[in-house]
Amino acid sequence: MAGMARTSVRGRLKFAQILRGAHRAPSVHPYFLPRFAFHAHAVCRYPTLRLPLCLRAAAMKQLALDIGLATGPTLARFFAGPNEAALQHLQLWVGEGSQQDTRSPVPTYLWGEAGSGKTHLLKAVHQALSDQGASVGWLDASVAMPAEFDERWAAVVLDDVHLYSTAQQAMAFNWFVNAISPANGAPRWVLAAGNLPPADLPLRDDLRSRLGWGHVFQLHLLDETARRGRPMPGACFWATR
Repeated sequence: MAGMARTSVRGRLKFAQILRGAHRAPSVHPYFLPRFAFHAHAVCRYPTLRLPLCLRAAAMKQLALDIGLATGPTLARFFAGPNEAALQHLQLWVGEGSQQDTRSPVPTYLWGEAGSGKTHLLKAVHQALSDQGASVGWLDASVAMPAEFDERWAAVVLDDVHLYSTAQQAMAFNWFVNAISPANGAPRWVLAAGNLPPADLPLRDDLRSRLGWGHVFQLHLLDETARRGRPMPGACFWATR
């Protein structure tokens, strides 16, 4: 009987040692010791701090800030300066609520020296129409094998026309004719850009003359005064071309 009592006492003592080991505070880097001292002082006043500080810190989650980054050229981020008329013309054409059958089919041509914003505006129009669910044909000097005209296109965009090869000029002319006089549906808009006015473009005569018979806008570089102005956040002063 005495042996059983001693075994029972030893068992209880062993169990108590196990419990103390289980609740023993984890080893802490010296950097956190002042923080544990603060925790020990504050826990009696704030019961919610009973969880060890290191565990509470580990349980905290980093908050991700939803900071949007610009993904491409837009009309809203184009700082027009002296080019306000061209910008308003493009905004009116791609405006929300406009439908293909209510938009003017008269072609538009933008010209100006490098850095005046031509490519920015053309890409912005392309993106705006795409966001509205429209399909748009795009051709620039880097497209070696242009596709055939697609009846599903709502508009045709021709960039850097002054650099077109003979094959690209032929395809641009084909796109232009099919856009203005399509076999099916309403006429499509043609938006083009180059570094020279239409009459001076080194292109075939039939393409050059068609580029010049619609709306023509010259884009100007911003002067020093305009560059020192304060555009809206994220605005672009000029594009690459």
